[in-house]
Amino acid sequence: MWKRWRALSVAPMLMAGAAGFFYLGTAMAPRPDPDGNAPPRLWGPGDDNSPTGKDLDRRTQIYLHRITVKERAVRDLLAARLTLLQAAARFRDVEEEHPITGKPHCAASAPADGERWCRRVMEQAIGWVAANLPAQAADVAARLEAELEQHREPDGTIRLPD
Repeated sequence: MWKRWRALSVAPMLMAGAAGFFYLGTAMAPRPDPDGNAPPRLWGPGDDNSPTGKDLDRRTQIYLHRITVKERAVRDLLAARLTLLQAAARFRDVEEEHPITGKPHCAASAPADGERWCRRVMEQAIGWVAANLPAQAADVAARLEAELEQHREPDGTIRLPD
C-alpha cells in the first residue's frame, strides 16, 4: 500500500519541480524596462562575451570611485561647502568621466538634465539625513527644494556649472 502511495506522490513532485524550473526561467528572463529599452544582457557559462576577472575588477573600481565621489559631494552639500548645483555637477562629471559599460548612455544633453542631476543629489542627501538625523530630514528637504527653485531660470530649466 505504501509503495503505491509513494509512487503516486513522486509524479506530482516531478511535475511541480519541472513547473518550478519553468517559472524560475521565465521570471529571470530579462524584460524591457517601461521606456522600451532592452535590458542588460545576462552572461552565462561558456559565453565568450562574459567579463574576465580583470574586467570585473575594473568595473568594481569604477563603481567604488563613483560612489566615493558622490558620497563626498553629498557630505559637502550637507556641510554647506558645496551648492546643490555644484554637487549635481560632480555627480554628472563622475558619471561622464567614468561611464559604466553595458549601461545605455545618453549622448545628447537634454534641457531637463540639470534638474534630473539635482534631484538625484537631493534624493541621496535627504536619504542620508533621514537615516542618520531623522528629525532634520524635513528641514533639509525643504532647504534643498528652495535652493533648486532659486536656480530655476525663467524658461524653467536648471543649468549646472561646467
